Amino acid sequence: MISHAHLPDVNRDRYAFEPIECDDVAWDKIHKLTYVMVKRRLSDSQCIEDVTSDIMLDLVDGGIKLYNPSGKFKTWLSVVVRNKIISRRRKLNSRPLVSNGLS
Repeated sequence: MISHAHLPDVNRDRYAFEPIECDDVAWDKIHKLTYVMVKRRLSDSQCIEDVTSDIMLDLVDGGIKLYNPSGKFKTWLSVVVRNKIISRRRKLNSRPLVSNGLS
């Protein structure tokens, strides 16, 4: 369970994009929670790892809107996971089929 004590103190505009800074213990807990949330929605193990890695990199690099401390962290992370999975599916579905040279 992630407590608010392990999360960064965020008193900025909730639409700002900033890297999240926290200790290794918190990152480990966030990674495990993210992995479990992604695994509940996807069945392909490679896809689970890819989506989890993408989310963690976005958190580190500041590519995701900051967590609003007035809400629950799990709820916020759940929305981030859902949106990342939807974006990935749209991206995969929009790619043109590659011809095998037989047509």
